[in-house]
Formats: sequence, structure tokens, C-alpha cells
Amino acid sequence: MPEHSIVRSDTEEIIRGLGEDAHLLSGKTVLLSGGAGFLGKNFLRVFKRLNATILEQPVRVISVDNFITGDPSTSNRDENVAEVWADVSYPLPVREDIDYIMHAAGLASPVHYMKYPVETIESAVSGIRNLLDLGRRNPSLSGFLFFSSSEIYGDPDPRFVPTPETYHGYV
Repeated sequence: MPEHSIVRSDTEEIIRGLGEDAHLLSGKTVLLSGGAGFLGKNFLRVFKRLNATILEQPVRVISVDNFITGDPSTSNRDENVAEVWADVSYPLPVREDIDYIMHAAGLASPVHYMKYPVETIESAVSGIRNLLDLGRRNPSLSGFLFFSSSEIYGDPDPRFVPTPETYHGYV
């Protein structure tokens, strides 16, 4: 299926926004949790494009997903992406050096987190713990990025939608 022009345009805009910092990924390994999700798929597109156009050495990505809501048939099929069927709620059996961890695994849709309430909590709580532990075991770790959704703030006051990072929540 060909990539939509809006997706292609967004990917290029992200890369332009990275500027020279994109080169920090050259030859590095990124562990991306939630690789089959909305954010994960978009990050994989960016990494693939960086490898094709910018980086001197490709960034290698370990894409982890349990496919509770994702579709494994939409695989990325890229030689620089290792797709791992795993659940971040459990320690990951990664036996190589990781330079960056991006935790984007989570159920941000009300339909999904109502269907999988325990899994929603586990991916956030146990998932972050397991990935932080993995990061601690990697002396070359240069960065850790955690994504969440506005649902973490409960039912926000309408004045805080979209939700700024300064909002402390209303639960």
C-alpha cells in the first residue's frame, strides 16, 4: 500500500525539525515499545527515511509490541528494524546495547482501555519500570522518552483541552 502524501509530508517535516540532531542516531540502536501502534508506526517511518536520506550509518530499531490492539500483518519489513512480539509489562529479553529507549506502548483509546483496563495500567506502570530497569543495565543509554496520553490527567477541565504539560490533572 503506497504511503499517503500527508504521511510522507509529516515524515519530512519531522526530519526537518530534527535538523543536525538527527545525526545523533547514526549507528545507534533504539528500542521502541508500541512499535505497531499509531506513534510507533510513525516513528518507524521517520527512522526508515532517516536511514535512506540523512544518516551516515543506519539507526537500528528494536520494535516491541504485544499486538493487543495492533495488527502484526502491517509489518514494516525493514532490514534495520527487528520486530519483537513481546509485552513490556514483563522484562524484555534484550541482550544487546541500547542507546535510546522510546516507550510508546499504551492503550490511549477509550474503546481499548475500557476493554483492557488491567493491560492499560500494566503497560504504563510495569512497562515503564521494566524499560527503566533495561535502561539502567545499558551504560551507553543516551536517552529515554516516555509517551503518555491526556487520559492520565483524568477528566480535565474544558479550559485545559488540549492539555498542556503544566496541567496537574483532575481525578
